[in-house]
Amino acid sequence: MATLYMVVEQFEGGDAAPIYDRFRARGRLAPDGLAYVASWVDLERGCCFQLMETADPRLIDEWTAQWHDLVDFEVHPVVTSAEAAARAAPVPDARPPTRHDRPVAVRPRHAYLLLCILGTLVPYTAFLPFLWAHGLDVRALIAQLFGTPVSAFFGLDVIVSALVLWTFVYAEGTRRRMNRLWAPVVASLLVGVSLGLPLFLYMRERQTTRTA
Repeated sequence: MATLYMVVEQFEGGDAAPIYDRFRARGRLAPDGLAYVASWVDLERGCCFQLMETADPRLIDEWTAQWHDLVDFEVHPVVTSAEAAARAAPVPDARPPTRHDRPVAVRPRHAYLLLCILGTLVPYTAFLPFLWAHGLDVRALIAQLFGTPVSAFFGLDVIVSALVLWTFVYAEGTRRRMNRLWAPVVASLLVGVSLGLPLFLYMRERQTTRTA
């Protein structure tokens, strides 16, 4: 396969006259298999940019040897701009894309809604047996909640977390001018922070979507 070569020629002493004299007398002196494509000379006629084409790079050396006494050479293999752009372009997929190739994007509000469901179901799987056994017996609830140091730790953590959540709901909800800020508070009282927090985040995401 033939390759293009950009040959930069610096004329000895910046004098083009000897080069043109030899060219008129003997021609380009290019061996068979080395083809001339085009050339450009700078305005001072001290430098030439010559585009040559060959499949055998050794022919470049053979050709430049005929002119080394008059010219200093720099040889650069090149491609056209169109070919360079084609090489840089990504290789297209041979098969058409399917729905399985498309990335699945989970919207935050959908994730928060799923967490609301989990935040309700998971705690109630542990709380429902107590309701069946004791009903709404507040004394029994408090007794079991603070019956051991470990249970007291988790009970106090939930209470403090709920206070933090209510403060966050009020501050963030007021700043964003959200409605129905009572809903996360009621959710945290009926279930816990596991429902109140994702419910508020879901409401905030919907508010952001509306005002975007």
